[in-house]
Amino acid sequence: MIAEKVKAILPAELQHITYIGELPTDADKCIALTEAGGLHGTYFAKDRFDTPYLKVVVRDPSYPDGYKNVAQIKNILASYTNHQELALVLIGDIMYFGRDDARRNMFQITFKVFSQI
Repeated sequence: MIAEKVKAILPAELQHITYIGELPTDADKCIALTEAGGLHGTYFAKDRFDTPYLKVVVRDPSYPDGYKNVAQIKNILASYTNHQELALVLIGDIMYFGRDDARRNMFQITFKVFSQI
């Protein structure tokens, strides 16, 4: 899985709060890695498979801490250099979604994935 490979790239202090495919309701500080399909990007490629995307969601009660974590993840993944195995291209920038119903800040970044996995 792409998300498992990406989790292994993150530093240990972020790995222990990172979940694949979910944001647990009982964890205030957490990171979710979610794989999604998207458009191929080429008009004539309608019969091809969807291009994989990786969405990274960071939730934290503290805005500065949450932003620090999402910015760190952005910098790590955007500069990952083992392109023979996995290449990640940042799509847009950090998005702030406000607070959830428990007043925890929510951030998201999206990467287009090119993978041999």
